[in-house]
This record gives sequence, C-alpha cells and structure tokens, in this order.
Amino acid sequence: MGDILLLAGTGTRLSVQHGLLDFLETASGMDAASRRLRIRVVDPENDVNDWTNTGAIIVLPGDDFPLPDAAQDALRAAACSSVLLGSVCVGTFRLASTGLLDGRRATTHWSAEARFRTAFPKVYLDPTQTLIDEVDLITAGGLMAWVDLGLALVRRFLGPEIMHETARFMLADPGARDQRAYASFRTDLNHGDAPVRAVQEGLQRNLATPHSIINMAADAGLTRRTFLRRFKSATGLTPTTYLQKLRVEQARRLLEQESMPVEEIAWSVGYGDTGAFRAVFLREIGETPSAYRRRCQRRIE
Repeated sequence: MGDILLLAGTGTRLSVQHGLLDFLETASGMDAASRRLRIRVVDPENDVNDWTNTGAIIVLPGDDFPLPDAAQDALRAAACSSVLLGSVCVGTFRLASTGLLDGRRATTHWSAEARFRTAFPKVYLDPTQTLIDEVDLITAGGLMAWVDLGLALVRRFLGPEIMHETARFMLADPGARDQRAYASFRTDLNHGDAPVRAVQEGLQRNLATPHSIINMAADAGLTRRTFLRRFKSATGLTPTTYLQKLRVEQARRLLEQESMPVEEIAWSVGYGDTGAFRAVFLREIGETPSAYRRRCQRRIE
C-alpha cells in the first residue's frame, strides 16, 4: 500500500495537518482486514528522500512560495513512479510550482483564484469544485476540504465500505460539494481609477435601481466605449457582471439573516422577475435561493 506522506513545511496549518492525520488513522482502525494506512508528516525543506515507493504525497497548505528544488525533483520522480499526488487549499500553489499540474484540472481556495491563474496559466483551474480527482492527481479546495480529500484517500486505499463507515463516524458528508455556495464576492475599490470607483460606490448604494451602461458611463463622465474599457481594466469584470455579482451577494446576506420571501429579496436587489433572479442565483451560487436559505439561515430569535 505504501505510506501516505503529508508535506508540512513552513507555515503549515496545523488544523489541517492534525485533522487529516486523525481522519486517516480513524479510518485505518475501522478496517477489519487490518490494512492500516501508514501516515508520515514530512518537512519538504529538510527531509527529502526517495518518495517513489509511497502510496500518496499530499502537499498541505502553508506559505505558497515554491517548494525547494530538491522537493520538486522528488515529486516529479514520484509522479513518474505512479505515486498519487495531491494538495489541500493553497497547497495547490506549491504542487503547481513543480509543473505537474500544467495541462491538468485542479482546484484551490476560491479566494486565491485570480492569484493562481496569474501564477499558473497552464493549469485548468476550476475553483467552483471542492475536490477534483484526476486519478493520479487530486486537489482539494478550501481549508476544510481536507475532509473531502481524506474521504477520497480512504476510498482509494481502503475501499468504499470503509470510506462510508468513516464518514458516518466522523459526521462527514461523502457527497460532492460546490465552492460557489461558500465564496464571497469581494469588491476592489483601490485600483486608482476615481470615475470607475464612483460608479462602483453608486451601484453598491442603489442595488434596486435599474442601471444601464449609458447611465453608468454618464455618471463616470466618460464615453460608453471608454467607460467599458476602464471598468473592465479596473475590476476585471464588465459592469453588467459586476452589478449582477453585487446583487447576488446582497441577496445571500438577506437569505442568511432575514425571513422575507424570496420574491421580496429579488425585488430589493433589483430583480423584478423572480424567475430571472432564481436563474442568476443558481448560476452564481450553485443552488436555488430557497435551498441556500434552508442550509444557511441563522435562527431569528
């Protein structure tokens, strides 16, 4: 079966390291066939040996600077020996620094999407996914996605029966999850373009008001073409997409905290057509407004 190595270098999140260790050790104790997983924590900066005979190597999240050259070479050699390679959260940055993710699908934490795409343009990044299993490469998205990764490793090495037994014992959901339901839209107002910033602030204050490109350009004091170019340059989005994301983010907050009907929430963020609002919300968040409310709403005393 081989060892499972957890690469835990500088800045590693101990919650992830110890959580994954405990999860895998718990699964091992449930296997009647005594196929115990052997898990070792390795410092890739000081403890680089021959990793080609291991079962899996998982890069844990920590500082996202590249792995040392010796560790990168060891990972490449392991990949050539059919060792399963994986990562958790921003550990994907360090795994990607080896070049092994080039041309492959991978995920990382949703908040690191732009930074990752800039650093590793050859990787087919899909930050909507909590877990992407490419058979020989497996990447997990958020910090708590070590649970999803742990389940995948248990299924791979101990089988689906032990995986489901472990999931029940640990109160973990073995079903696939979608990061879109957890991601927040973050606005950037520090890009240095004052007219664009003024439009952004106006949109934030008046979400329920209809906003046309012509009116936004007029508010910025720019021609339509110049406004569209500068808005995209400053925010990375078109004005229409930006406004849509602002509205969905506000709708999320209302669904989490208020008991008002979905139709009223839609109207309050600028959607007169509830059907259109539901369609946009589903596309952006990955579930309907009602499903999101049922899952997330805090109890109102």
